[in-house]
Amino acid sequence: MYFAMKGCTGDAAIWVMDPFKLNKECWTEGTIPAPDELEANYYDAFVTGDKKIPGSAVAISPTRENPRIFNQKAAFTLQVDLKISLEEMCPSALRKIVIESDQLDEANEFLRLAGISEFSLFPDLDGLARDMLFEHFGVID
Repeated sequence: MYFAMKGCTGDAAIWVMDPFKLNKECWTEGTIPAPDELEANYYDAFVTGDKKIPGSAVAISPTRENPRIFNQKAAFTLQVDLKISLEEMCPSALRKIVIESDQLDEANEFLRLAGISEFSLFPDLDGLARDMLFEHFGVID
């Protein structure tokens, strides 16, 4: 929600994905693998093309070694063909939620009350500086 609304002046959209359903329909099974559990690593599959990831897309659970990935509770998808959207590949695994422009102020207030900020999502000096700019001067980067 934070990333969908950051800098937004019109309607914002959030996509909710069921990773188990995506993997069951687009990959080989309905589990969420770690990157090292795939048959091909990123380099072999997408840089050299020496190996293929079975299926058209897969939702993966990354290692949480990076503080930003950890705090954002990030997850990723790998798609074989970036010209085809996940919505086209597996519409039953996705749902779009629109936040209309007249609801953005309330939604941002909700995030603030929930403790979501630049620093909570980017726990480093850069995130702290942007958080302080916003809190003290209302500046949004």
